[in-house]
Amino acid sequence: MMINLFIIYIFDYTILQCFNHRSFLKLLREDPSNENNMWIKNGYAIGIMSYSIGVLLARSSLFLFKIRKVEIFTIVESVNVTGWLMQAIFVFVKTPWILFAWLIVDGLMDGCAYANNYNLLYEQQNLSFKEKELGSTLLALSYDGGILCSGIISLVLDQTCLKV
Repeated sequence: MMINLFIIYIFDYTILQCFNHRSFLKLLREDPSNENNMWIKNGYAIGIMSYSIGVLLARSSLFLFKIRKVEIFTIVESVNVTGWLMQAIFVFVKTPWILFAWLIVDGLMDGCAYANNYNLLYEQQNLSFKEKELGSTLLALSYDGGILCSGIISLVLDQTCLKV
């Protein structure tokens, strides 16, 4: 569970902090008329909002469905982060609405992974309250560690291969 959340948060926040930003920055620079397009000009912020909508919906989804095979989210996010890396390099998607929808999907994966990992932990009948509390702390540490690592990765990518 910890490794899944760690990897997913590295992927998600690298998409959010780096690839999302670079995509909209390149869209602005490649076509001067995009300076007048509110959606592209504010794409980074709207993208973060789109991602947050996906997270909100997904974290509320446990009432509708529960997914026990949480590694599914890691697999889907590995495809997602690869697509966003290609987007940040080649900017093949030029329509901001598609990028916003793509970020909602990213948020859905993140939120579902978070909710279902915690749900799996709390449904463990063989763990005591103290063990579940420790597990909860370790899960929080894993996603915080993923966010930290994504920040480092984003800084390195911004200064090297994704430098604009």
